[in-house]
Amino acid sequence: MDPMLAPDLIFATQVTFMNVVNIIAARRYLVPWLARQPLADALSPLLLLHATRVIGLGFLTGNVTDPNLPRVIAVPAAYGDLAAATLALLAYAALRYELRGALAIVWVMNIVGLADLVHAAARGIALGFASYHLGPMWFVPTFIGPTMIVTHVLMFWLLIGHARRGGDHDAQRATSASGE
Repeated sequence: MDPMLAPDLIFATQVTFMNVVNIIAARRYLVPWLARQPLADALSPLLLLHATRVIGLGFLTGNVTDPNLPRVIAVPAAYGDLAAATLALLAYAALRYELRGALAIVWVMNIVGLADLVHAAARGIALGFASYHLGPMWFVPTFIGPTMIVTHVLMFWLLIGHARRGGDHDAQRATSASGE
């Protein structure tokens, strides 16, 4: 038997393990901590994590990934990640400076960012994404993607919980004493 496994099997195994690990870590460590924080303080590190999604631009670099990687997956994935990263930084700044409408920007970032990940995953599965030489970009969908999905769920949980408690839709003025 050839010790080399099919790329699709390795890809699916890595994504599955990363999802399981991220869910356990979120449930065990992040959720209790986030629940004790003012909303702006809870959202801020999650938004900064999403600002790192600029790494997705690497899908447009032929010397990093397979130049035969279909543009129909590479372009939307790269620019979707760039949009999510930009919105994450804007949302972070709006929260930290307690700007009116900050939570609306967080909502938009979360919707756009999750939609980008769902679209990229669906398109990637349909096109056999794992069969292309992705080089270091292999770790974007297998490592970073699952982490981003779990943190999107956490942000939705925080936002919905805040709305259900009757919170205003601004940046929760005067609730954060972090002083950034």
